[in-house]
Amino acid sequence: MATMITSECINCGACEPECPNTAIYQGGVEWQAPDGAVHPALSNDIFYIVPEKCTECVGFHDHEACAAVCPVDCCVPNPDIPETHEVLLDRARVLHPELTIGDDAPSRFKKDGAAPVEGGGCTGSGSICRGRPQGNARRRGEALCCGSGTRSGREGDRAAAEGAPDAVVRR
Repeated sequence: MATMITSECINCGACEPECPNTAIYQGGVEWQAPDGAVHPALSNDIFYIVPEKCTECVGFHDHEACAAVCPVDCCVPNPDIPETHEVLLDRARVLHPELTIGDDAPSRFKKDGAAPVEGGGCTGSGSICRGRPQGNARRRGEALCCGSGTRSGREGDRAAAEGAPDAVVRR
């Protein structure tokens, strides 16, 4: 799924310089396609991400850089635009012809060097989960899924074994 910025955006701008694809723009600012064509802003009020330029940082990082720095956790997967590892990797190569982006490039779809996997590893709904902490939870070192309200990964397994209730995630 392409990443999007929700209406909770506080216009801090932390996300914009983190994007390796220059896919993030300030509200009201026109965006430029790779071919140089200029398009109207997708939002006038808050920062926005151009889906055609978003690779979810595939090819550059094993996580979405914008989500990692967002202080209000409003950089989230867009459920209306599901995309595969291969599509995102191909897009990264088209957007950056000057780079050699190999099949083994960093990707949030890969877990510890394994083959790409679809979806997340979370015990929650999975609708927007990628099976790893998002935003503030990530910075605090919490093992929370991004929105379903459940713990994820080893921490979730441990909590379940101990009979602990699911974590509550602010949304």
